[in-house]
Amino acid sequence: MPRDHHNHNHGHGHGHDEEHDHEHTHPPGEPPLPTTAAQSLLEYIDIGRIKVSNAVNPSTVGKLFTKEINTTPLCTDFEPELLITIPFTIPVKLVSVLITTPSPPEELKFYLKEQHDIESANNTKPTHMVQHPPNIGPSAEISASIVEHHLPRRKFPQTSEFSILLLGDLINNPNGKISISRLEIRGQALKPRKELPTSILYESAPNPNDHPIHERTEFQSSSTFNM
Repeated sequence: MPRDHHNHNHGHGHGHDEEHDHEHTHPPGEPPLPTTAAQSLLEYIDIGRIKVSNAVNPSTVGKLFTKEINTTPLCTDFEPELLITIPFTIPVKLVSVLITTPSPPEELKFYLKEQHDIESANNTKPTHMVQHPPNIGPSAEISASIVEHHLPRRKFPQTSEFSILLLGDLINNPNGKISISRLEIRGQALKPRKELPTSILYESAPNPNDHPIHERTEFQSSSTFNM
């Protein structure tokens, strides 16, 4: 997978002076709805079409989603920021993201629609964003070094492509690194909408020339009803 050489001289609009609406995903004092491994969307992820920006080893991104132990984490190349776009084979409803990061980011931004590069993601208001450990807050759970960030279900009702932007401390540690060894998306697969026929042939008064003589006696106009 080719590396995304985006312009690293762009202005980082995600400075910590911006409005951080790290909203809770559940009413205060109530835990988020629990999820299970059965809600994994792995089988609906189009692994071959996953995109990553600013990774030193982008070809390893697919290994993040496998059930096997990943010994080669995905690592940032330049500044501590990483963009991953995950396409699905059918529409899905998202409920949570589980992540294991040997070198964790400080913040995660989630986008309901695909973000083509880091610069455009930084200039786009995320659908949701959270702080990452050690200040995980009530919207995350820790179990065996895996952090689960619960997403507001009303904000992620349906999507076919989902982007995650991981951000480190660009001001105090611009040469820092972010690495990920495991990434799991949980939610619900949605049935694709059935396509309606583009046209319907309606014959209210059939042309006698279109039907053989033996069919004409049996053919009745749909505008005539016998009561």
